[in-house]
Amino acid sequence: MSDVLLSWRSPVPESWGQRLRFRPSAKIFPLDWAPWHGVLTRIEPQDERWQPAVDAQTGVAVAVIGRLAWDAQDWRAAAKLPGTGGSAARLLLDRWREGIVHFLPLINGVAAVLVFDPGRHRLHLFTDQLGMV
Repeated sequence: MSDVLLSWRSPVPESWGQRLRFRPSAKIFPLDWAPWHGVLTRIEPQDERWQPAVDAQTGVAVAVIGRLAWDAQDWRAAAKLPGTGGSAARLLLDRWREGIVHFLPLINGVAAVLVFDPGRHRLHLFTDQLGMV
């Protein structure tokens, strides 16, 4: 389970992340995507799959809120991708670079995905197909 808060305020106070946590063991990830700033919380801190990721060349950043439902082939592909951050976000970044038609089918499950593209000065929010987030 996760939650996110975005703001124009910089920096976002650490107390905001503390207040968003569902339980004390939840991990807080700062999101510093100027001009956007915020926090993402996840209750499964040991599961690296859900951590945000940033493309080192373009600065495009991805954060997953909720859980994506992928088949084993997608998870294997995600685990093999280079870079830092969670494997889910790395696969989403990889497909984002390939184009929106490759990216959108991955938004499956009870989830939303934030994609920040600093080169275009845009923050995109994608929800699952039912908009359940």
